[in-house]
Amino acid sequence: MKQFTAIIAALLITGVIGSAMFIVGGSALANKNTAPMLNSLSQANTTNVSTSSSDPTQAQVQSQSQADAQNLANAQNEINQLQTSLTQYQDRLNQAIQQINTDNTQLAQYQAEFQQVQNLLTQMQQMGLITIDSNGQIFIGSGRVNH
Repeated sequence: MKQFTAIIAALLITGVIGSAMFIVGGSALANKNTAPMLNSLSQANTTNVSTSSSDPTQAQVQSQSQADAQNLANAQNEINQLQTSLTQYQDRLNQAIQQINTDNTQLAQYQAEFQQVQNLLTQMQQMGLITIDSNGQIFIGSGRVNH
């Protein structure tokens, strides 16, 4: 008889706990005031959370949910600002690279011109038209020309 009573009590307690779990689960599924998922920005921004609940625990959860959504939005804004800054720095870097390439091209042109002038001076010196002393002074015939 004691075993029969224990079995009945165990079944009764299991039934009550199972029913309570079923009711809580159904209530959670039917609840429209849900917290947004942490990994979903679109759900965090579009979730309509009402704080007019009479349950203080639910109000705290909703308040925390709103704070999380705001933190997520702030983090996304900061990421967007950093991406904008990165794009600006990349643009500046590209401009600097273009300027360096332009300067290198111009330097190569100046070096080519300088080489032509040196070749011309060397030829003129070999022909005896000019004389260049150790100070770099150029003498034409019997006169002197400073460059």
